[in-house]
Amino acid sequence: MNRILVSALLLSLSLSSCKMLKNRGSSDRNDGQIVSKTSSAWTPVRPKGMVPIPSGSFVLGQTDYDFTKTNDAPVKTVTVTGFFMDDTEITNSEYQIFVNYVKDSIARTALANKAETLGFDPMNPSTENDGIGAYAYVSGSADGEGTPYDEYLKNSNTGRDGQSLDAKKLNWKQRLEWDKYKYPDVDYAEVMEGLYYPPEERMNGERRIDTRKLNYSYVTVDQTAAAKKRGTFRVDFRKEFSLNIYPDTTVWVRDFNYSYNDPMHQDYFWHKAYANYPVVGVNWNQATAFCDFRTRYHNTALNNKKKRGSQVKVISYRLPTEIEWEYAAKGGLENAPYPWGGPYLTDDRGCYLANFKPKRGDYLEINDGKKTGYMYTAPVKT
Repeated sequence: MNRILVSALLLSLSLSSCKMLKNRGSSDRNDGQIVSKTSSAWTPVRPKGMVPIPSGSFVLGQTDYDFTKTNDAPVKTVTVTGFFMDDTEITNSEYQIFVNYVKDSIARTALANKAETLGFDPMNPSTENDGIGAYAYVSGSADGEGTPYDEYLKNSNTGRDGQSLDAKKLNWKQRLEWDKYKYPDVDYAEVMEGLYYPPEERMNGERRIDTRKLNYSYVTVDQTAAAKKRGTFRVDFRKEFSLNIYPDTTVWVRDFNYSYNDPMHQDYFWHKAYANYPVVGVNWNQATAFCDFRTRYHNTALNNKKKRGSQVKVISYRLPTEIEWEYAAKGGLENAPYPWGGPYLTDDRGCYLANFKPKRGDYLEINDGKKTGYMYTAPVKT
């Protein structure tokens, strides 16, 4: 079962060259000399739930206590730039925000496409109504009203890639109605019912969202490939991804087929009892998509608070590299086999210093005469 930890690069940034050129020569007395304008230092804000990992170097590879010699990698010293890292795994409740966002996006997109097919035009207020027309695409302007730019995109015949997508904005201000007995009209009902499993696939007639439709799309740039080539088009390095982001809950049955884990398969991801437990059944591609969503989600929230035209962006969230993970896990210790140093597994009272199996057939740690351990996962920070 895979779990997610997200890191964000911690950088000390100076002014970019473009910014410097913009500020130079803007002093009160322009005597023809280019002088950089003094600006205040910028410090990145620590994202919530993350801790700063300072820059430094460490010995990568086999330790002094690796008596089994199972790691044949040569020992070398590597340097790591400072970065932020989550202090725990991503929890079920945090990943649910991602799943719910994708679910709402798919519903709103389907409603907007249906409204467009029916002839509802957001640029023409006379066509608006309280039914499915209220979910039609809107303008990207601050008030949602049509602008000359929207008219240009609508009527332009230049064939520029992405024009139609640029012109279409989902109406996030309109509340979605999920209660089937409160659907505003028949067209709305038709679209929403298409998001659920068809009747022949339902269990005991229960209506559930078809998780196969929860696909997230995003675009990245292959910077490594771009750095090796010059004079080519940007589209050559543009990589589009579209993948299903719902966790594979069947891992509870597949990975633990010797015990009765069907309740975990059914309830672990959504039940509030497991809200603060690590999300499982998420692969590397889904974890990467979650990082993209987390960056987009944060940027959207910041820009909603800013005045229009003063866009701000956070440092992109990403997965830690293998070296960053090992560096953070060592906690500043060198040549140590365990986080507490080593070489012993117990303290002076004979208590285990980590979550080791205490005795044969018993995986639950005993504290004060009571078994307080956890069979599988445990809440974060425990």
